[in-house]
Amino acid sequence: MSKGLIIGLGILGLLVAGAVGLFMYANTVYNQGVQYENELNALYQDNQNVYSTFKTKVYEALGIANLKMDKLDQVIKDAVEGRYKDKDMKPGTGGALFSSIKEAYPDVGNNTAIYDKIVDILNEGRTEFKNSQTRLLDRIRAYNVWRESGLIRSMITESKFPSNHLEARIGKKSVYGKEALDQMKTIVTSSDTQKSFDTGTDEPINFNDKK
Repeated sequence: MSKGLIIGLGILGLLVAGAVGLFMYANTVYNQGVQYENELNALYQDNQNVYSTFKTKVYEALGIANLKMDKLDQVIKDAVEGRYKDKDMKPGTGGALFSSIKEAYPDVGNNTAIYDKIVDILNEGRTEFKNSQTRLLDRIRAYNVWRESGLIRSMITESKFPSNHLEARIGKKSVYGKEALDQMKTIVTSSDTQKSFDTGTDEPINFNDKK
């Protein structure tokens, strides 16, 4: 075997090994991206579930019928946004929160036991909801750092991620890829769960409006 042939086979072997190594690395990067995106999908759904469960508990505490639920949404929205001061969110104190509930639902009267129960639910719920959003945003930041760091990896991820594995599902509607990532970054502090996650805000409700 000639020296030239040996050298040629050696170079070919190096090229093949390099191609195989690059393919394996690209495959690893792809799998990591899919894992990140599946995690974000789950966290986004969990955010909606936390908020929806929190609202339902308040409705149940007041015994509100389905057709009258919208009047309570503004109270929940204001509580989530922290518009009530600490003195208005403590059991047994009455204050602006209780006044808002009484205005929306006069049948509650002066039943401070119900009020105290709602205060506990609101305090616990808004803390849990805030924490769930923080977890999601933290993972989005980690995902973005992963996508944008590393010369070779960033060259791979630039064309592949966000991918269609990333899904922001709101009820029966879904968006994918970059649109999904933008949707997930929308901070929610509002009332109606699906509408809130779609827009990141909510229309104010007139408590004096009769349904």
